[in-house]
Amino acid sequence: MKNILLFTNLGYQSFEFSFYPVGNRTSVFDDRIRTTILKVLKDFSDTHPDCVLLYICDSLDNQARARNILFNRWFREVAPPHLLKFNRKIIDTDLDMVYYAAFVFNKLYIAENVLEPYVDLEVQNLSK
Repeated sequence: MKNILLFTNLGYQSFEFSFYPVGNRTSVFDDRIRTTILKVLKDFSDTHPDCVLLYICDSLDNQARARNILFNRWFREVAPPHLLKFNRKIIDTDLDMVYYAAFVFNKLYIAENVLEPYVDLEVQNLSK
């Protein structure tokens, strides 16, 4: 089965990525897909540590929930320890659709460049 892994530049240090089967084939478990996706995530995070990745489960075939469960399992099992993921369920009542999304961050970058300066500032303010 052929699959597509797509990255889209959303601007301001954020990218969207998704994967989905090509054609009308039914999905089958293929360990190479998991390995490839997580390797791409790690490599992307290593080369773009300041970027946020947004993963939106494709819902065109009503398999978004299944993809979300699968991606979460893969991430738990083999994601590099420096990656952090936040999940969101988005309900579109107008279209009667449910979307599943994950925001993936490089937690080392966030800790060193976002949290530490803020915490240092707060400590300095308390000492005055």
